[in-house]
Amino acid sequence: MPALSHALLINGSTDHHWHKLVTQIIAPHATLHIGSEATLEDWLAQADYALMIVDATVVRDVPALIRRLRQLQPSARVIVASAAPSWAHARAAFLAGAFDYVLKSLNRDDIESAIVAALAAAPPAR
Repeated sequence: MPALSHALLINGSTDHHWHKLVTQIIAPHATLHIGSEATLEDWLAQADYALMIVDATVVRDVPALIRRLRQLQPSARVIVASAAPSWAHARAAFLAGAFDYVLKSLNRDDIESAIVAALAAAPPAR
């Protein structure tokens, strides 16, 4: 795993507990940037991201966003976090190129294992 890479949390909510948890988990591994779907182009121009976490509760079309992220930054691993996960949504996310699809919870161990695995994984095939 490269020393201190960049991670982007694509979030538009004011869920401060979620922000704090993700920030704490990522801090030893990467510099975290927090943006929204509306400001995505600006964030993508600022850095090459090793990891992008998509909050599915605030994104209109998750599979389309994943395809766009993979096109613009193909080496990034994308994790989708959903407060209401379903097999259909998870399947669509994986088919679009997501690395993982997790329950958006405050369970530190679950979120941390997904983030650490994504950062340790080889970049996806282009």
